[in-house]
Amino acid sequence: MMPVRAPRAGFEIFRQEFEAAYLYGGLWVPVVHPFPTGRLARWHVVAEFLEEVLARGNVWFAPMEEIAAHVAKVTREGSYSPRRVAIPQYDGLVRPVSKFG
Repeated sequence: MMPVRAPRAGFEIFRQEFEAAYLYGGLWVPVVHPFPTGRLARWHVVAEFLEEVLARGNVWFAPMEEIAAHVAKVTREGSYSPRRVAIPQYDGLVRPVSKFG
């Protein structure tokens, strides 16, 4: 269903998503499926991109746990106030449901 594209063409959507997040000071969370990274030529494109982005400065790559800890810290300190958006379908906090009890 999906044609196989050249490694750079296949990664272009990730690059554009990053550029938009960077432009507006947003958080970029790529969902990296093995399709864009599972072959050596494709991974080479990803590695080049990461090197370019890090060379810019003012970019931070971190695991989600580290990002969550940072947001909690700056919220506690008062230097950041998270935006809270009401979701009309829910009247309270949405709690995760575990199928394991």
